[in-house]
Amino acid sequence: MAIVVATTSAVIAGRGGEKIRINRGEGWDADHPVVTTHPDMFSADPADARGSEIPDETMSTPRKPRVKKGDVTRGD
Repeated sequence: MAIVVATTSAVIAGRGGEKIRINRGEGWDADHPVVTTHPDMFSADPADARGSEIPDETMSTPRKPRVKKGDVTRGD
């Protein structure tokens, strides 16, 4: 069984009108009807898998500095 990776996130309508969620980086069976119907939304390249990219520092959420209990004074 071959696996492909979603290259985009989307909600599409299935054959019966049901909503199907596709999440970028998620693995799918290459023979799944969603994949064969929308091959432009999937890639066989493992580099497209979730967690394989190097995070962009400009997009990361800055962490709040940790404050020790003894460092805080009333009124701060």
